[in-house]
Amino acid sequence: MGFSDRQLRLASRITFLGTLLNFGILTVQLLFLTPLLIRTVGIKVNGAWVGSSDLLLWLQAFDFGLTNYAIQKMSAAYAQRDIKDLSHWFSSTLIILLTLAVGIVVAGPLVAHLIYHPFRLSPMAEQDLKSAFTWGLWAVALTIGSYAFTGLARALQAPLMTMVSVVFGSILGIVISWWFLTHGGGVRSVAYGMFVRALVAFAGGAVAFAIFCRQQQVFVGIPSKRHLREGLAIMPYSGLGAIGYAVSNQSDNFLMASLLGPHVATQFNTMRRTADVARSIVETLGAANFAGFSHIFARDGVAGSRESYRRLLGLHSLLSFGLGGIFIVFNQWFMQVWLGPGFYLGSLINTLIALQGFLSTRAYLHNTMNRAMVAPQFAFVMLIIEAIVKLALVITVGRTFGVKGILIAGLGVATLSLMVMAARNAAKLTVPDSQWWVVIVGLVLVSLGREINIWLALLLLAAFSSGFALVMLKHMPEEREPRDT
Repeated sequence: MGFSDRQLRLASRITFLGTLLNFGILTVQLLFLTPLLIRTVGIKVNGAWVGSSDLLLWLQAFDFGLTNYAIQKMSAAYAQRDIKDLSHWFSSTLIILLTLAVGIVVAGPLVAHLIYHPFRLSPMAEQDLKSAFTWGLWAVALTIGSYAFTGLARALQAPLMTMVSVVFGSILGIVISWWFLTHGGGVRSVAYGMFVRALVAFAGGAVAFAIFCRQQQVFVGIPSKRHLREGLAIMPYSGLGAIGYAVSNQSDNFLMASLLGPHVATQFNTMRRTADVARSIVETLGAANFAGFSHIFARDGVAGSRESYRRLLGLHSLLSFGLGGIFIVFNQWFMQVWLGPGFYLGSLINTLIALQGFLSTRAYLHNTMNRAMVAPQFAFVMLIIEAIVKLALVITVGRTFGVKGILIAGLGVATLSLMVMAARNAAKLTVPDSQWWVVIVGLVLVSLGREINIWLALLLLAAFSSGFALVMLKHMPEEREPRDT
């Protein structure tokens, strides 16, 4: 039992394109609702919500990294024709995740009373934010529960149903947020949309599971003690790693609001919104290909995985450079049209945001692929070390050097993490990553070209993008049929 390379690529494309469509929808929400929210609640309240939203993103990592570990295990089990093992991994993962979701709903509201105190808001504004945060907690709980269904769908290389539910949930969430925002819902309107989006995604995952059961690809079973023990044993490492990644890569808004004030958080958040969309698209490469790469490694070993690994690096270089370069060239113009010149913090900040997006996603891609091949403890430990070092640096330099200092601290830590994980993967696959520094040089040249002439910047963008496209095409893997074992 197994999947052909054609099936693996199709599943990866469905996941990637579905996620891309979802980000497109969320971008529409960004463009449409953000100015309305700022006008409705003001810059200060919006900045406080933006800062606290980072905490909701951190809480989404409270699956403790178990989902990716379970995907790797379920993918390997399916490649080895062991449906019983796959089913036990799913049921055990689902039970653990639902338990964590309940814990978040019960304990989370206690945190809401502490979050907004540093922002010195009016009692009414603070109460609205607390209510919105509580609704956000319910959305996080549903999201964590849905991870089990999404993980199963990716392990079975059948992500269509879960992706359709995610996209539909995002559309419905936008409509809900808009309606409440235009009818006096204030900042809670955004949280209502988050909840609806998560609820639809959870329901879609449950429907997908029912379909898989009917197709006899998985069965409903009592969680195995062995699988529960193994899942719980890996969670201290995977949990710290997942939380470390969230804190390291999704804390800038909270840090800006806490160290420099809510108004700076609003400026920074709006300035990098399109970069966040681009970053999310690039990050999808790892998520979309993790299960497929795990399957290939379990099926073909080191020798059969090298070309897929090279292809992923090339695709990441192409997407990161293309999207990052477009951000550098056009973000100032976009900001002026969207919100006005007062929200743009300068070309240096603009370039640092693009570089940070590339380096952090490249480091995480190497980390993700490493976990698909070997025991994940070291990779998870690296994520928490990265978070601790970044937070220490940011707190040290943030107030003195402002936004630039926070971004440069993140850049340095991401670069070190990238180099360590790339070296580990090169030792395993004998495939060094020689592209990442070329992307950095290219983005810097595009930024310098933009200061001289926009057409020069576009020429450099096209030239480097063409080079990365040729590298990616060179390493397209040959198609292989599944082997019967």
